[in-house]
Amino acid sequence: MTTAAEDVLRRLWFPVDYDPARPRGIPATDAEVAAALQRRDDVIAYLRDAGWPEPLGLLSGNGTWTLFRVDLPNTEEVSRLFQQALGALSARFSDKIVTIDRAVYQPAQLIKLCGTIAVTGDEIPGRPHRRVEIQPPIPLHLIDPGTAELVSLEQLRWLAGQKTSSRSYSLPSRARGVDLGDLFRRQDLYLRPLDGDA
Repeated sequence: MTTAAEDVLRRLWFPVDYDPARPRGIPATDAEVAAALQRRDDVIAYLRDAGWPEPLGLLSGNGTWTLFRVDLPNTEEVSRLFQQALGALSARFSDKIVTIDRAVYQPAQLIKLCGTIAVTGDEIPGRPHRRVEIQPPIPLHLIDPGTAELVSLEQLRWLAGQKTSSRSYSLPSRARGVDLGDLFRRQDLYLRPLDGDA
């Protein structure tokens, strides 16, 4: 038997898992791990700007995690909030290079034990097995549990409510009504004459 959701009494961490894109069942390359670390740093900076405390950083072997300290009851509301918050981060930061795992909101989510080796498939040249480890610096407020800065329910609700705006490309208002054909001709951007040109 494994730990079930109902066996968990309190939620002590809000986890974010960053997975570099790679073929299934093989270890990540150093470049793929570096991409995950960069994306993790982007997320930390985004949340820091919103007033979130510094998280604990883990190298998971093939990617990375951030663990933000919380102290919340294990309720359906909190699990739903975690799910929505991870969804908001994924919508903003996931792409074809690194994805944020939206599925790690469950109370009984397993995280690899530090000091163990992440064995995903066979080691091959350029794709080694790596040790799971805490990445320094460890935030001072996490060293002394009595002084730990917690992510609040309000901060989680804020994150869950963040929507990414769809990107659209248009000419600035001052450029509307411009004759693009004339503009291109004046800039010598046409490689062949337009119809009616000599």
